[in-house]
Amino acid sequence: MLSQMGKHEDCCFILRQSGSVANNRKALIIPISHGCCQAGCLQEHKLKIKTGMEPSSYSNQILHSVKKSLGLEASKPPPAKIIIRTPNWLGDLMMSTAFIRAVLDTYPRARVDLIVRAGFDSLPLPQRGQIIPFDRKRHALGMFGEEFKDKGYDRFYVLPPSFSSAWMAYHSGIPERIGYSGQMRGWLLHPAKRYAHHPRTTHLIQEYLALLGESFSMAQYRPNLDMTEAWIESQLAPFKQTLPERFITVAMGAIFGPSKQWPVEYYRELVHDICENLKIPVVLLGTPQEHVYGESVRSSHPLVINWCGKTNMAELVAVLSRSELLISNDSGTMHVMSALRRPQIAIFGSTSTVWTGPVNPYAEVLHLHLACSPCFKKKCRFGHYNCLKQILPHEVFNQVFLLLQRIEMEHSSELQGLLYPRADETMAALEHPGVFEAAPGVTKK
Repeated sequence: MLSQMGKHEDCCFILRQSGSVANNRKALIIPISHGCCQAGCLQEHKLKIKTGMEPSSYSNQILHSVKKSLGLEASKPPPAKIIIRTPNWLGDLMMSTAFIRAVLDTYPRARVDLIVRAGFDSLPLPQRGQIIPFDRKRHALGMFGEEFKDKGYDRFYVLPPSFSSAWMAYHSGIPERIGYSGQMRGWLLHPAKRYAHHPRTTHLIQEYLALLGESFSMAQYRPNLDMTEAWIESQLAPFKQTLPERFITVAMGAIFGPSKQWPVEYYRELVHDICENLKIPVVLLGTPQEHVYGESVRSSHPLVINWCGKTNMAELVAVLSRSELLISNDSGTMHVMSALRRPQIAIFGSTSTVWTGPVNPYAEVLHLHLACSPCFKKKCRFGHYNCLKQILPHEVFNQVFLLLQRIEMEHSSELQGLLYPRADETMAALEHPGVFEAAPGVTKK
């Protein structure tokens, strides 16, 4: 029986217990008013909440569950206008495209706008509205959020885990602001959700999808980009005269830090061996800061082209879409290739393939699984970087040769399904590290 009683009738629902719990005749007091219940009712009834969530958010969730189970809450219409605050890092942004696609499919009639970090707004991200750039140097968080007030948005998804992204959402005044609690930001969200798993023990894509519900999985939704052949050709126009017809790309950088960067001298040796033995040109991709390292590698062989710092984000995507194979660290470029579902070799050091591994049936992941890895540190606390240095250039070259062979076989055969792991098998590999991770010198299981 659900009723309202006494002086708390404006702020509390009281659920009387009966039946199988008749021996315990205490009433469960469910606060629903933020001010009164925090200051008055919670203290008076000594209701202690030990969930790690803010009382108002926790109370709202209890109330919603009780009213829903008793059939007292009418179902809401689906949101007509949605905005998504996407992650700030390129790799996380690429992984979030799986979530964006799930939102588009779940609400096929809704407008779906994206807030992206300035510089990423030229990328061919899935959406059904507009891509809105946000520049922290030019926009104050609160004022930027207020720009979305009275714009008819029903829901704001907050994908970054930072306090600042929730602060932006809070100032938008949008009724539903969905994201994960933590960073003392739960009170800014409505509702604030809790992680179903310990941090970094499940794939980041699955964490994003869980904001939509438990039924959404990586088997259904994987990173993707919305590109047309005409878009690719337009981005490649400045490089038409210099882009080889057939080439391999190498991305040596990782903004995170040296614990994710395979040594430059190893890349130099690997690239030389590729050009000398396979006679395939290699295009180096990276930031302007990495151009000097690119020059060091370029000097190893005449077939090497150094485009570090020469491409913008959109051009980077277009070049990768034409590349026969990408070799990279765990980086944003790696996740772009994963979203394109093109062949790639990814070298992991301090980070976890379980949490941020490429979700790509054409990916080969090299990871040694040392006792000290993953540590998630920017610099090796022991100073040896063995998780990277013990992956040797000739071992990576062997993986390049084998993967290129598989690609050639696919092109000359109708047995594509037998040559590459299926999507469900890729999911299993991420859940059980090592199934598809080729530790150098070790036969795959």
